[in-house]
Amino acid sequence: MITEAELLADISEQMQNNDVLCPIVFDGHGQMYDYVRQNLLKIADFFIEQSQKALSPLKIEDIVLCGGICSYIYNAKTDVDIGVVARPEMENYDAGVVQRLFDTINEAFPNKGYRFNLFKRNIDYGLVEPSYFFSGSRVYSLKDDCWRAMPVHRVFSYTPEEFMGIYKKYCDDLYLWADGLEKIDGQYLTFESCKKLEQRLAELKEDALKQKENGPEQEYGLAYNLYRFFNKFGVKANFLDMIKESHYQLVNVLEIEDA
Repeated sequence: MITEAELLADISEQMQNNDVLCPIVFDGHGQMYDYVRQNLLKIADFFIEQSQKALSPLKIEDIVLCGGICSYIYNAKTDVDIGVVARPEMENYDAGVVQRLFDTINEAFPNKGYRFNLFKRNIDYGLVEPSYFFSGSRVYSLKDDCWRAMPVHRVFSYTPEEFMGIYKKYCDDLYLWADGLEKIDGQYLTFESCKKLEQRLAELKEDALKQKENGPEQEYGLAYNLYRFFNKFGVKANFLDMIKESHYQLVNVLEIEDA
């Protein structure tokens, strides 16, 4: 169990606000070093090539670097996030279905051992359907070697101590809400409860990304960072494990017991 002091230290680290862009990726003028770009493109090209084996032809609209590594909010552990913005080469497709398929592929590759790093920083990569790509500020096109949206240096309007109190309530409120969902034997979520929890998590993500893209503080905003830390600190993963375990019990164990 993490202590309050440890939580505050983690929050302070994640709120590290630097005066310059990450110097291992960008030069003093905000241009990406070419050798960094070429190596990231090789990873993206490999991922695209392998993905195409399982998919109908894709139109690649862009290959981007995004996330904290493209902002002033980064630290020694910040991941490198590559997004392959792509769409099927067909008319009138369902964007939601396509993104769910992309999510499955994105999860499969690291599980198969396709893990990469840049200067000891983990590289996250994945396909994203254009309508699901929330850019906001801090997006660099690896494809065209230019900023799609240049980051803006701001300051946080709250301290780590203030944020910690709000963050704890954010998590507690969600746990309290989830605790009120219908369960079997008071332990496992029903299928309908799983669906409600999945929908709630999806809404939290969508709202946070919209705030990052359109809010006045963008990536410095409170709403976005509440969700960012909720995800990064593993709390979201706890809820996903709850859904996964409930599905397993409902499909396998409970049905056997009923028989």
